[in-house]
Amino acid sequence: MYALRQRSPHGPALPSSFHRTLDQLRSIAETEREKGALFERLMREYFTEDPVYGDRFANVWLWAEWPAHYPG
Repeated sequence: MYALRQRSPHGPALPSSFHRTLDQLRSIAETEREKGALFERLMREYFTEDPVYGDRFANVWLWAEWPAHYPG
């Protein structure tokens, strides 16, 4: 089981491993744009590979891949 942070007034506690991963992304990214791109990739992996969510979504796109992003 994950070690949980104390409940925040802003929402439920999240696993500390998730926060460590976010901290790593923040330290790797050189710009806010890169930070966002890394976060998108992390979430795509999560929503496609997680045992709970992996089967719930037919497609998980990055913003630039999303078909409605570039209508045509």
